[in-house]
Amino acid sequence: MAEKHKHSPFTKHEAGSDNSDEVSRKSTGRRSGRKKRSSHKLTHATPAHQLDQQPQQAHSSGSAMRGSAIDISSEAEESSSLAQKDEQPQEPEANSSGISKEPQEQEQTALSSSQQTEHSEITIVNNQDEEQEDAPEQSLVETTKPSGKPLSDVPQTLSHPGATMKHKVPSTVKLLALDPIANTPLPSTEDKAEISSRIESVTPIPTTPIPLTPAPALPSSTPLSPLRSWRIILTYLLLLFAIISTALLWHDLSMPHLYIYTFDASNGMIKQQRDLGSYSKETAISNPIEAGASSFVMLDSQGTAQTRHMLKVAEQITTWNTTDSASNASGLNSLRPLSNNTLALTSEKETRVYTLDNRLLWRAPGSHPTQGTHYFQPANDGQNLYTVKALNPGQIAAYNLQNGTLQWNQTLDDTLAYTPPFQLDGNTLYVASDHKIYALNRQNGRVLWQQPLVARALQLNSAASPHLLLTAGPQGLLALNATTGKLAWTFNSPPGKNLTRPQLYQAILSKTEAAKDNIIYATGITWQIPQIQEQLWLFAIDASTGSLHWSQQLTTGLTGSDAGRTFTPQIDARHNIVVLQQQISQHEQRISAFDMHSGALRWSSSISQEFSSAPTLLSTPSGESSLFVLTVQSFTVLYGVVLLFILLSIAALVYIWRTQLVKLLAQLQNWLQHGRKLLRNIPGYARHYGKQLVQLARQTPRRFAIALLLLLVVLGVLRYALATPAPHSLKQVSALTGTPQWEQTLSAQAQALYLDTNGSIITTETNDQQHQLEVTDANGSMLWHSFVSEGAFSLPAISASPDTLLVALGDPGAPAYRFAPADPAYPSPLGRLLTLYQFKRATGQLLWQHTLNLPEDLTRASVLGADKNFIYVASRTSIQASPAASASLSMVQLVAINQNTGTIDWRISGPAVTGNTPYDNGKLLMLPNQAIWQVAGLIYSIDTGMGQIEWRRAILPGEALSAATDASPMARIADTLLIVRPQNILALDLPSGNTLWNFSLPNSLQDPASIKIAAGGSTALVSNSQQIMAFDIKNQRLLWSQHNFPLTHAPQISEDGKIAYVVTLKNDIMHKPVPTLEAIDMQSGAEFWTFHPEVQGSYIAPQADGLQYHNGLLFVTACLPANHAPCKHSRLYALNALSGSTLWKVEGTSITGIRISPDGKNLAYQLTTN
Repeated sequence: MAEKHKHSPFTKHEAGSDNSDEVSRKSTGRRSGRKKRSSHKLTHATPAHQLDQQPQQAHSSGSAMRGSAIDISSEAEESSSLAQKDEQPQEPEANSSGISKEPQEQEQTALSSSQQTEHSEITIVNNQDEEQEDAPEQSLVETTKPSGKPLSDVPQTLSHPGATMKHKVPSTVKLLALDPIANTPLPSTEDKAEISSRIESVTPIPTTPIPLTPAPALPSSTPLSPLRSWRIILTYLLLLFAIISTALLWHDLSMPHLYIYTFDASNGMIKQQRDLGSYSKETAISNPIEAGASSFVMLDSQGTAQTRHMLKVAEQITTWNTTDSASNASGLNSLRPLSNNTLALTSEKETRVYTLDNRLLWRAPGSHPTQGTHYFQPANDGQNLYTVKALNPGQIAAYNLQNGTLQWNQTLDDTLAYTPPFQLDGNTLYVASDHKIYALNRQNGRVLWQQPLVARALQLNSAASPHLLLTAGPQGLLALNATTGKLAWTFNSPPGKNLTRPQLYQAILSKTEAAKDNIIYATGITWQIPQIQEQLWLFAIDASTGSLHWSQQLTTGLTGSDAGRTFTPQIDARHNIVVLQQQISQHEQRISAFDMHSGALRWSSSISQEFSSAPTLLSTPSGESSLFVLTVQSFTVLYGVVLLFILLSIAALVYIWRTQLVKLLAQLQNWLQHGRKLLRNIPGYARHYGKQLVQLARQTPRRFAIALLLLLVVLGVLRYALATPAPHSLKQVSALTGTPQWEQTLSAQAQALYLDTNGSIITTETNDQQHQLEVTDANGSMLWHSFVSEGAFSLPAISASPDTLLVALGDPGAPAYRFAPADPAYPSPLGRLLTLYQFKRATGQLLWQHTLNLPEDLTRASVLGADKNFIYVASRTSIQASPAASASLSMVQLVAINQNTGTIDWRISGPAVTGNTPYDNGKLLMLPNQAIWQVAGLIYSIDTGMGQIEWRRAILPGEALSAATDASPMARIADTLLIVRPQNILALDLPSGNTLWNFSLPNSLQDPASIKIAAGGSTALVSNSQQIMAFDIKNQRLLWSQHNFPLTHAPQISEDGKIAYVVTLKNDIMHKPVPTLEAIDMQSGAEFWTFHPEVQGSYIAPQADGLQYHNGLLFVTACLPANHAPCKHSRLYALNALSGSTLWKVEGTSITGIRISPDGKNLAYQLTTN
């Protein structure tokens, strides 16, 4: 080792030696194999004046390094030196006066003492490992002692990424830079000065001066090559073409297009599909017609820009723009082909006659029918046009077909809002008004005959003898003698078992020379009972005799039946088929063809994504059927061509810029690799930032906690803002605490009908406005559901056993028709229908079913109440009056139906009332083993066990029974029955029915329409819309009274009868009356407490369930106004009935259908949130 260190520049020398020392380091390549840190401790004496020679010595071969004296320290020493470096930062050196020197002063000191030599000890700690590729610029440190200052042993540290130098020096620091590539020292300032002085001392070599040549001027821009120029131009053109094509394609795909579908009559395949252009979704389509060799259809846009134009469809499509103003565009236009190559356009406010080449001949103002299921069409005989001039009163006018001159005008004694197309037969014009059928002389408009019949379709059977006028309407199909108007035959038979009689809307006649082959095809609606489901049927009826040939069910449900009222069947005699449109769903239609003679289905074809269509098919003379449909079907020929152009443009752009795309793909690949590296380093980043957070929490725990709390608040706000709660939900909560028990997300409306400890009974709305009953367990899980029905489910009473469920199904009311308004001439056939079902609650097994009356019966029934044994139903049956009687009579009965068997156990006959008396089955007050039935001014006390009348009293002495149109309010206190009449309160003894006393009411309370009565203890509370009063029923003494005390809800009385809870109007801080809840003393009228929702402007909801009381709890629903809406939000409060304090509350867009279990422990409601 001594030989190896002998010639090394790092050899240790004694003090005063003239030899200079160098410090060099190995290159990065030679250090790549090291995996441990190394510490080199070198001690040498270096003359300061020999430092200029170090760069040359440092550039010597590697043997110099191998010849140095190296002392390797232990890992502990290295860790100690690193710790000292971190803990002891370098401080500037202090001079003799105690003032630290600046770096510039230290450098001057080093220059002044450059000739001095001192002993120095330098320690190099190498911190680089094998993975460090590029080391930053390194430096050497030389230290000399300032003159006059003793040696100092205080260590100083200089750090850099490659090494850490620790030295004890009494001298000034001098930095030497290393070349990062050759790893050799760069020349210092003194070296550069010495080199410059040597260059100046050398004799210069004479040189010949070279004249400067001016540089050529550069052009302002380099011209592009022709290839590059054409590539850029072509790129812009292709991009522009692709953008325009994409915009056009998007517009075509997003906007509905009007198509004309042509069906092959033999198999129903679509032979042709023509795109007639794009239109708005609000465009209405008239009935198409065939005139000349072209088809015509009117389009009426009801969007933002209201326009109206007509299409003439032939080999070429021609568009006619009409001159109607936007206010005249109603969407109810009809076309009618006329003779002499003309057509009539009938709109809501006028009639126009055009030639087939878009030449207006004349126009006549007038109102036309718009409410019916038909598009009104006038009649013509080649000379005159017969149409409607006014609706109320109805006026019929005849105009000259060529010039529009008025020929005659006839006023009828009926309205014409629902008038179907007119019919002509020889010299007679047939008109169906809203309630009558008229036969008019077409020459002068004189009325020949009239019949009080409702007809919505007219057809003429000219092959019959005599001619028959066929009428379709709510009473079925009728045939009248065309000459006299007498009834020839009637068809109104139900098409099947458990179906109601059909109500017909549309009809068309197949006309042949032989009368026996003439068949009228009519569509109508019938109802399946007792399930109450609407069905659309097609009937084929002999036009001469009225006998049924065949019938076919077309659709089931509201949508199909509603649209079926407007679709007229089309006859294709060439193929012996009847073609008909059917609306399957909101945006889907089906075209079906049936055999004319057998009714067998020949073919069927569907069209989806339909917004609107023509109200009928167009049958061409060639036997084809065409349909105009507004739909959004894509990938037609035009779409395919545009899409192909877009793809070709993209392909051309890719080819032109293929080189740049390759580079871009390579760059993307690099980004992906970088992304993968980042993903792999995520755990390391997580550990690093986790340590930083822990360190922050330890250093500043209070600030860290505040920052964390703010972060949680921000996340909570974002979660609330981005949350998408279900729009409809049914919730059951604890009535005392409001704790949720279960919640069901609803896609449609639902309502809890009943709930107890065993579960809930819910009615839900399914598709197509149908309903079904669902039964759940205590956790809200569904056990079973009933059949689907358009009827209304209800729970009329508590079942005799908790294991059974009693359900009533009745009339759903007026159907919500959308394709055409509901016609008041078509009464609901279900108004008298009432069916009771009893199910096993756990499984849904049907135990019994009882239909009280069918639609054909002359009986109307309603459930009045029930107890544990019976269900009490009141029915009113019309009875035949004598010929001498001026009016018919009705008999009212009370029927008791056994809850276990569904059979009728007994009947009680009530009074007979006149037929013109408003329908009223009375009221029932249930008592233990006794029922009090009030009907038509009489009070019946009935023993429910025996079914016998105990006593009967008239409560309207001296008044006709027919004058009683509504039952009076009743209340019971002990054995006293209180009955409120318009002028007094009557008290009857319950056991005997005797009159106890009369209490006269003040004039301000004599309002029978709004009067209410409630009783508690020995106090009766009487109120109306303006006043409330209380009196003692024992001595009939008035206790207290308050005027200007309007009530919005019926008073609620506590179980002990001491407190009354009323909702009255009181002025708020803005002096605006708002409903307020008050608790008042029944004896004195004193106010215990008041409650008003805390939100300003809110008020208690006026619905029936807005205030409910049960077992010491009050449930109040309040409306919260917002954005000028009176009830934008709802809030449900649960209050302590004694103190009025709020126990819990819940808020939503609307809260309805509040139901409380009999034990008062559970509460269910429907919540709607937006």
